Amino acid sequence: MNRKKGQVDASNAAALVALIAALIILYIMFLPPDVRVLLLDGNDTNATSGSSTSAQENNTLLDVVPGKLSFISSTRIEHPIPSVSLYKSTNARIIKSENPFYIKKGWFDEKTKSLTFAIDDLQNTNNALFSYSASKYAGNLIVKLNGNEIFNSDISGNPQPIILSKELLSKDNTLEFSTSSVGLAFWRTNEFNIVNAKITADITDISRQQSRNVFLVSSTEKHNLERVELEFNPNCDMAREEVGVLEIFVNGVNVYSAVPDCKILNAVKELSSGALSSGENNIVFKTNKGSYLVDQIQLISHLRDEPSAVYYFELSKNQFNDIINDRKKLNITMEFVDRGYEIEADLVINGHKTAIPPDVKRFYGRSIPKDWLREDTNYINIQPKVTFDAVKLKLELTK
Repeated sequence: MNRKKGQVDASNAAALVALIAALIILYIMFLPPDVRVLLLDGNDTNATSGSSTSAQENNTLLDVVPGKLSFISSTRIEHPIPSVSLYKSTNARIIKSENPFYIKKGWFDEKTKSLTFAIDDLQNTNNALFSYSASKYAGNLIVKLNGNEIFNSDISGNPQPIILSKELLSKDNTLEFSTSSVGLAFWRTNEFNIVNAKITADITDISRQQSRNVFLVSSTEKHNLERVELEFNPNCDMAREEVGVLEIFVNGVNVYSAVPDCKILNAVKELSSGALSSGENNIVFKTNKGSYLVDQIQLISHLRDEPSAVYYFELSKNQFNDIINDRKKLNITMEFVDRGYEIEADLVINGHKTAIPPDVKRFYGRSIPKDWLREDTNYINIQPKVTFDAVKLKLELTK
């Protein structure tokens, strides 16, 4: 019986504690905000007399790494490219010349001749011919190209050239010369004395159907590049129907492939900023037909309008009052990569401009005038006059 009574008393005590705690929470919730903060945080006995700033308030207002800051005198950079000529030329060339040779055939002896020759560019070789003359000729001259008979006839002293069919040609070729049988006339010999033997063909040189040029892009330009534009003026003749597809490659990427408008300025307005690289770049013009003289070529880089860096920071009411009442000051410090030259830049703080002194190479620091600052949101704008790297920007409240 006594144990049950103890249990009841304990339950009543717990309920009373819970009720008191709830009343305390409600009391705190209805206190004014400044009183509630003071009650919860406690009174800072170490604070400077007259200061309203809490000891828990963060004194570092900004701590960032700006990185590369670029100076850009213009948002448009032009890369002029020299004029290029694209054309193919076809010329008759001697592929092989041979000394005079003699072939014969009789009942008791026979003499033949093999002539080998190579064609380096079979695709662009056409109208191949074997031309010759003969100081002796009796019987039929038989000629085989790569094992295929292409001529079997009697000839005169100045015969017509023998056509070497392109379908039978390969990179390495053999011409075989022989003469026909004398039949039952065992006392006769068919014979040919071949002179002035040569193999000719029309060979097209396509090496000038492609042109490559190199241009340079600075790291600052690449870092701030937004888009690229290409302009060119193709001089060609549409009336003669000698115009083929013109292809343009920038760093191996095909940026244009079409039959252009001749004798007017053509443009590719939207090349990706990724088309260019920092350092050496190349542009290639190529066509598979006709002739072009391409001039007024230029690649135009469009850069971002605002390369400067802007950072924002907040000043609470207490922090702002501490600065205004000279209990604290706001210091700015910057650290740069020392590359052996002076840093040139302006700092704009809430519309107030100051310059980094001309002798700064590695560190810069100063106190920001209190009349430049305002409660709540502030900004600092770094405006470079040369390109440099900033490894730290820090704003800190100090006594």
